[in-house]
Amino acid sequence: MAGIFGIDFGTTNSVASFIQRDPNQNRWLPEVFTDEQGRPHPSVVWYSGSDTVVGRQAKDHLGKLGLGVFGDIVRSPKMFLGSQTGIHIGGVTRPAREVVSEVIRYVREDAKKKEPALPFDRAVFTIPVAMDGRARAELRQAALAAGVHVHQFVHEPLAALYGHLRSLPEFEELRSRLERRLVLVFDWGGGTLDLTLCRFQNGALVQVVNVGDAEVGGDAFDLEILKLVKRKHAEAYPAVDWTKLQPTAEARLISQCETAKIALSVKERH
Repeated sequence: MAGIFGIDFGTTNSVASFIQRDPNQNRWLPEVFTDEQGRPHPSVVWYSGSDTVVGRQAKDHLGKLGLGVFGDIVRSPKMFLGSQTGIHIGGVTRPAREVVSEVIRYVREDAKKKEPALPFDRAVFTIPVAMDGRARAELRQAALAAGVHVHQFVHEPLAALYGHLRSLPEFEELRSRLERRLVLVFDWGGGTLDLTLCRFQNGALVQVVNVGDAEVGGDAFDLEILKLVKRKHAEAYPAVDWTKLQPTAEARLISQCETAKIALSVKERH
Protein backbone atom coordinates (compact mmCIF):
# COMPACT_ATOMS: atom_id res chain seq x y z
CA MET A 1 0.00 0.00 0.00
CA ALA A 2 1.41 3.40 -1.02
CA GLY A 3 1.98 5.82 1.85
CA ILE A 4 2.88 8.77 -0.38
CA PHE A 5 1.21 9.69 -3.64
CA GLY A 6 1.99 12.34 -6.21
CA ILE A 7 0.13 15.46 -7.32
CA ASP A 8 1.00 17.31 -10.49
CA PHE A 9 -0.65 20.61 -9.57
CA GLY A 10 -0.55 22.32 -12.92
CA THR A 11 -1.43 25.80 -14.09
CA THR A 12 -4.21 24.57 -16.35
CA ASN A 13 -4.61 20.90 -15.34
CA SER A 14 -3.92 18.77 -12.27
CA VAL A 15 -3.70 15.04 -11.69
CA ALA A 16 -2.87 12.60 -8.90
CA SER A 17 -1.05 9.27 -9.10
CA PHE A 18 0.65 6.67 -6.98
CA ILE A 19 3.07 3.80 -7.50
CA GLN A 20 2.05 0.25 -6.73
CA ARG A 21 3.92 -3.00 -7.07
CA ASP A 22 2.82 -5.49 -9.69
CA PRO A 23 3.43 -8.91 -8.05
CA ASN A 24 3.10 -10.73 -11.37
CA GLN A 25 5.83 -8.75 -13.14
CA ASN A 26 7.82 -7.86 -10.01
CA ARG A 27 8.02 -4.17 -10.83
CA TRP A 28 6.51 -0.87 -9.76
CA LEU A 29 3.75 0.59 -11.92
CA PRO A 30 2.09 4.03 -11.77
CA GLU A 31 -1.65 4.49 -11.53
CA VAL A 32 -2.89 7.87 -12.73
CA PHE A 33 -6.29 9.21 -11.68
CA THR A 34 -7.74 11.07 -14.67
CA ASP A 35 -11.28 12.29 -15.27
CA GLU A 36 -14.05 10.53 -17.19
CA GLN A 37 -12.47 11.60 -20.48
CA GLY A 38 -9.13 10.07 -19.51
CA ARG A 39 -7.58 13.51 -19.14
CA PRO A 40 -6.20 15.48 -16.17
CA HIS A 41 -8.61 17.56 -14.11
CA PRO A 42 -8.78 21.21 -15.22
CA SER A 43 -7.44 23.53 -12.50
CA VAL A 44 -10.65 25.57 -12.59
CA VAL A 45 -12.91 26.62 -9.71
CA TRP A 46 -16.42 27.98 -10.25
CA TYR A 47 -18.24 29.65 -7.35
CA SER A 48 -21.80 29.02 -8.53
CA GLY A 49 -23.95 30.70 -5.89
CA SER A 50 -23.53 28.70 -2.69
CA ASP A 51 -21.95 25.77 -4.56
CA THR A 52 -18.28 25.30 -5.45
CA VAL A 53 -17.70 23.44 -8.71
CA VAL A 54 -14.22 22.21 -9.66
CA GLY A 55 -12.65 20.54 -12.66
CA ARG A 56 -14.16 19.71 -16.04
CA GLN A 57 -17.65 20.93 -15.15
CA ALA A 58 -16.28 24.31 -14.09
CA LYS A 59 -14.13 24.63 -17.21
CA ASP A 60 -17.08 23.86 -19.48
CA HIS A 61 -18.67 27.12 -18.31
CA LEU A 62 -15.70 29.21 -19.41
CA GLY A 63 -16.56 31.30 -22.43
CA LYS A 64 -13.10 32.83 -22.80
CA LEU A 65 -9.61 31.45 -23.20
CA GLY A 66 -6.95 32.60 -20.79
CA LEU A 67 -5.68 32.34 -17.24
CA GLY A 68 -7.09 34.23 -14.27
CA VAL A 69 -10.56 35.31 -13.11
CA PHE A 70 -13.62 35.37 -15.36
CA GLY A 71 -16.59 36.55 -13.31
CA ASP A 72 -17.16 33.84 -10.71
CA ILE A 73 -14.74 31.35 -12.34
CA VAL A 74 -11.01 31.08 -11.60
CA ARG A 75 -8.75 29.34 -14.09
CA SER A 76 -5.35 28.49 -12.66
CA PRO A 77 -5.46 29.73 -9.07
CA LYS A 78 -1.84 28.54 -8.80
CA MET A 79 -0.66 31.71 -10.51
CA PHE A 80 -1.95 33.77 -7.54
CA LEU A 81 -0.01 31.86 -4.86
CA GLY A 82 2.32 34.11 -2.90
CA SER A 83 0.44 37.30 -3.76
CA GLN A 84 -0.57 39.74 -1.04
CA THR A 85 -3.92 40.77 -2.50
CA GLY A 86 -5.70 37.44 -2.86
CA ILE A 87 -8.13 36.69 -5.70
CA HIS A 88 -11.11 38.94 -6.48
CA ILE A 89 -13.95 36.64 -7.56
CA GLY A 90 -17.48 37.85 -8.20
CA GLY A 91 -17.12 40.80 -5.83
CA VAL A 92 -15.49 38.71 -3.08
CA THR A 93 -11.77 38.59 -2.23
CA ARG A 94 -10.51 35.11 -1.31
CA PRO A 95 -7.00 34.05 -0.25
CA ALA A 96 -5.26 32.18 -3.06
CA ARG A 97 -4.68 29.21 -0.76
CA GLU A 98 -8.45 28.88 -0.25
CA VAL A 99 -9.13 28.57 -3.98
CA VAL A 100 -6.12 26.32 -4.54
CA SER A 101 -7.26 24.02 -1.74
CA GLU A 102 -10.52 23.42 -3.65
CA VAL A 103 -8.54 22.01 -6.59
CA ILE A 104 -6.33 19.83 -4.39
CA ARG A 105 -9.36 18.59 -2.43
CA TYR A 106 -11.17 17.71 -5.65
CA VAL A 107 -8.20 15.79 -7.07
CA ARG A 108 -7.68 13.98 -3.77
CA GLU A 109 -11.35 13.00 -3.39
CA ASP A 110 -11.45 11.74 -6.97
CA ALA A 111 -8.44 9.52 -6.25
CA LYS A 112 -10.01 8.23 -3.02
CA LYS A 113 -13.17 7.25 -4.90
CA LYS A 114 -11.09 5.08 -7.22
CA GLU A 115 -8.85 3.63 -4.49
CA PRO A 116 -10.88 3.78 -1.23
CA ALA A 117 -8.28 1.78 0.72
CA LEU A 118 -5.63 4.48 0.32
CA PRO A 119 -5.59 7.55 2.61
CA PHE A 120 -4.02 9.97 0.13
CA ASP A 121 -2.91 12.20 2.98
CA ARG A 122 0.79 12.68 2.08
CA ALA A 123 1.98 13.75 -1.33
CA VAL A 124 4.94 14.82 -3.43
CA PHE A 125 4.00 17.96 -5.37
CA THR A 126 5.52 19.03 -8.66
CA ILE A 127 6.00 22.79 -8.96
CA PRO A 128 7.33 25.27 -11.56
CA VAL A 129 10.98 26.20 -11.28
CA ALA A 130 10.06 29.86 -10.71
CA MET A 131 7.80 29.25 -7.67
CA ASP A 132 9.32 31.19 -4.78
CA GLY A 133 9.33 30.45 -1.06
CA ARG A 134 6.25 32.49 -0.25
CA ALA A 135 4.21 30.71 -2.92
CA ARG A 136 5.47 27.32 -1.71
CA ALA A 137 4.46 28.15 1.86
CA GLU A 138 0.94 29.07 0.72
CA LEU A 139 0.74 25.89 -1.35
CA ARG A 140 1.58 23.90 1.79
CA GLN A 141 -1.24 25.66 3.62
CA ALA A 142 -3.67 24.97 0.77
CA ALA A 143 -2.72 21.29 0.71
CA LEU A 144 -3.11 20.97 4.47
CA ALA A 145 -6.58 22.54 4.28
CA ALA A 146 -7.45 19.86 1.72
CA GLY A 147 -6.20 17.11 4.05
CA VAL A 148 -2.81 16.56 2.38
CA HIS A 149 0.63 16.95 3.96
CA VAL A 150 3.33 18.01 1.48
CA HIS A 151 6.08 15.40 1.71
CA GLN A 152 8.35 17.09 -0.84
CA PHE A 153 8.40 19.56 -3.73
CA VAL A 154 9.95 18.48 -7.04
CA HIS A 155 10.54 20.79 -9.99
CA GLU A 156 8.30 19.84 -12.90
CA PRO A 157 11.03 19.44 -15.57
CA LEU A 158 13.06 17.16 -13.29
CA ALA A 159 9.98 15.06 -12.56
CA ALA A 160 9.20 14.86 -16.28
CA LEU A 161 12.72 13.70 -17.15
CA TYR A 162 12.83 11.12 -14.38
CA GLY A 163 9.37 9.82 -15.28
CA HIS A 164 10.39 9.44 -18.91
CA LEU A 165 13.64 7.65 -18.12
CA ARG A 166 12.01 5.30 -15.62
CA SER A 167 9.53 4.24 -18.31
CA LEU A 168 12.35 3.01 -20.56
CA PRO A 169 13.34 -0.67 -20.30
CA GLU A 170 17.03 0.28 -20.61
CA PHE A 171 16.86 2.75 -17.70
CA GLU A 172 19.75 1.25 -15.71
CA GLU A 173 21.98 1.09 -18.78
CA LEU A 174 21.11 4.68 -19.68
CA ARG A 175 21.90 5.92 -16.20
CA SER A 176 25.46 4.62 -16.37
CA ARG A 177 25.93 5.75 -19.98
CA LEU A 178 24.81 9.30 -19.16
CA GLU A 179 27.06 9.66 -16.12
CA ARG A 180 28.44 13.24 -15.92
CA ARG A 181 26.60 14.22 -19.11
CA LEU A 182 24.25 17.21 -19.33
CA VAL A 183 20.58 16.90 -20.30
CA LEU A 184 18.38 19.92 -21.13
CA VAL A 185 14.68 19.43 -20.38
CA PHE A 186 11.92 21.51 -21.98
CA ASP A 187 8.73 21.28 -19.91
CA TRP A 188 6.06 22.99 -21.97
CA GLY A 189 3.13 23.14 -19.57
CA GLY A 190 -0.28 24.71 -19.88
CA GLY A 191 0.75 28.01 -18.35
CA THR A 192 4.54 28.09 -18.29
CA LEU A 193 7.59 26.94 -20.20
CA ASP A 194 10.25 25.65 -17.81
CA LEU A 195 13.79 24.65 -18.75
CA THR A 196 16.10 22.68 -16.52
CA LEU A 197 19.69 21.67 -17.19
CA CYS A 198 20.40 18.39 -15.42
CA ARG A 199 23.44 16.18 -14.93
CA PHE A 200 23.71 12.52 -13.96
CA GLN A 201 26.07 12.32 -11.03
CA ASN A 202 26.83 9.06 -9.20
CA GLY A 203 23.66 7.59 -10.73
CA ALA A 204 21.43 10.42 -9.51
CA LEU A 205 19.84 13.34 -11.34
CA VAL A 206 21.17 16.72 -10.24
CA GLN A 207 19.75 20.09 -11.32
CA VAL A 208 22.40 22.50 -12.59
CA VAL A 209 20.30 25.54 -13.51
CA ASN A 210 16.60 26.38 -13.95
CA VAL A 211 14.72 29.07 -15.83
CA GLY A 212 10.99 29.61 -16.43
CA ASP A 213 8.79 31.73 -18.69
CA ALA A 214 5.12 32.33 -17.84
CA GLU A 215 4.28 33.97 -21.19
CA VAL A 216 4.60 31.08 -23.65
CA GLY A 217 2.64 28.23 -22.06
CA GLY A 218 0.31 25.84 -23.84
CA ASP A 219 -2.63 28.13 -23.19
CA ALA A 220 -1.13 30.60 -25.67
CA PHE A 221 -1.15 27.85 -28.30
CA ASP A 222 -4.84 27.14 -27.59
CA LEU A 223 -5.56 30.81 -28.25
CA GLU A 224 -3.69 30.73 -31.58
CA ILE A 225 -5.63 27.63 -32.66
CA LEU A 226 -8.87 29.34 -31.64
CA LYS A 227 -8.00 32.40 -33.75
CA LEU A 228 -7.12 30.17 -36.72
CA VAL A 229 -10.41 28.23 -36.51
CA LYS A 230 -12.44 31.43 -36.29
CA ARG A 231 -10.61 32.96 -39.24
CA LYS A 232 -11.06 29.84 -41.38
CA HIS A 233 -14.74 29.64 -40.44
CA ALA A 234 -15.28 33.32 -41.24
CA GLU A 235 -13.73 32.79 -44.66
CA ALA A 236 -15.99 29.81 -45.36
CA TYR A 237 -19.17 31.24 -43.77
CA PRO A 238 -18.92 35.06 -43.84
CA ALA A 239 -22.60 35.50 -42.93
CA VAL A 240 -22.24 33.84 -39.50
CA ASP A 241 -22.00 36.27 -36.58
CA TRP A 242 -20.03 34.69 -33.73
CA THR A 243 -21.51 37.13 -31.20
CA LYS A 244 -24.99 35.69 -31.79
CA LEU A 245 -24.11 32.04 -31.22
CA GLN A 246 -25.24 30.12 -28.16
CA PRO A 247 -23.44 31.23 -24.95
CA THR A 248 -21.79 27.83 -24.59
CA ALA A 249 -20.53 27.70 -28.19
CA GLU A 250 -17.31 29.54 -27.40
CA ALA A 251 -16.56 27.26 -24.44
CA ARG A 252 -17.13 24.15 -26.55
CA LEU A 253 -14.87 25.51 -29.28
CA ILE A 254 -12.12 26.29 -26.77
CA SER A 255 -12.31 22.73 -25.46
CA GLN A 256 -12.08 21.31 -28.98
CA CYS A 257 -9.04 23.50 -29.74
CA GLU A 258 -7.26 22.09 -26.69
CA THR A 259 -8.23 18.55 -27.74
CA ALA A 260 -6.80 19.17 -31.21
CA LYS A 261 -3.56 20.47 -29.73
CA ILE A 262 -3.21 17.37 -27.55
CA ALA A 263 -3.84 15.13 -30.57
CA LEU A 264 -1.17 16.98 -32.56
CA SER A 265 1.37 16.73 -29.75
CA VAL A 266 1.53 12.94 -29.94
CA LYS A 267 2.22 12.87 -33.68
CA GLU A 268 5.72 12.79 -35.10
CA ARG A 269 4.69 14.68 -38.24
CA HIS A 270 1.91 17.22 -38.78
